[in-house]
Amino acid sequence: MLEPIGQATAAAQNIWGDATQWGVGTGVGTVSGGFEFPSVEEIDAVLSSWRARQASIAQRGNTLELMVSSLTQQPAEDDATTGYIATWAQSLTQLRDQHRSMLEYIEDYIKKLEAAKQAKQAGEAENEAAVQKTAGDLAQ
Repeated sequence: MLEPIGQATAAAQNIWGDATQWGVGTGVGTVSGGFEFPSVEEIDAVLSSWRARQASIAQRGNTLELMVSSLTQQPAEDDATTGYIATWAQSLTQLRDQHRSMLEYIEDYIKKLEAAKQAKQAGEAENEAAVQKTAGDLAQ
């Protein structure tokens, strides 16, 4: 059983419930097991959600790019403004880099979900073929 670790764990358990009750199984391509989706339809629902999130985050990237490019025009040439603009440019650049990294992570995660979907579909097709073969053998 998982031992509670502070407020973060309690908050997560309030949202997701007791993690010890989650089904964990071995999946295609996993070494030590992992979450197994009950159906292709559920994978499609999760994929849809992640694609929508990806589009939303990508749209925010357009705003970030506009903000970074707007820093080329400094409103004044005094030391305070120059320092402020330099700090703002550094912060925005770091935010843009983090944003790009997040989009790369999401893209990679979507690829993994698509691979899981293909594996699930292949597994279901194999199971269906085995059932049909067994049914055909019993009919003879």
